[in-house]
Amino acid sequence: ATGRVYAEPIVIDPGFTTRVACFKLAGEWDFSRRKELQAMLRPAESLDEVLLDFSRVTFIDASVIGTLLRLHRCMTEHSRLSTIRIIAASRHIARLFEICALQELFGLRSHTIETAAGERTTSPVICGSVFTTA
Repeated sequence: ATGRVYAEPIVIDPGFTTRVACFKLAGEWDFSRRKELQAMLRPAESLDEVLLDFSRVTFIDASVIGTLLRLHRCMTEHSRLSTIRIIAASRHIARLFEICALQELFGLRSHTIETAAGERTTSPVICGSVFTTA
């Protein structure tokens, strides 16, 4: 089932060149929702950093991991320093990334986007596209 989608205002620091998007997902994400996830993440393909808050995600399958690997590849084609960080993933979801030896690639964290934004002392978080799906 598709949930609600909303966008927050863009915060831009003209003196800073890193472009960041924050996405907050919720519910179950499997192969049946792969195209929805790909469409949601497509605008982030040319960005420098993507934060994915998984605090409300209850299930993912391999199609989600494949979609995130594709996003990472697209991002690195645009910028060698591209980063995707998954934060606040459940223990079971974090374990799946660990089994696939991808926890370091996606910088798994145990806090939410709001906490991550507070930790960034040298650069602002630019939330041009924050999506919530339930």
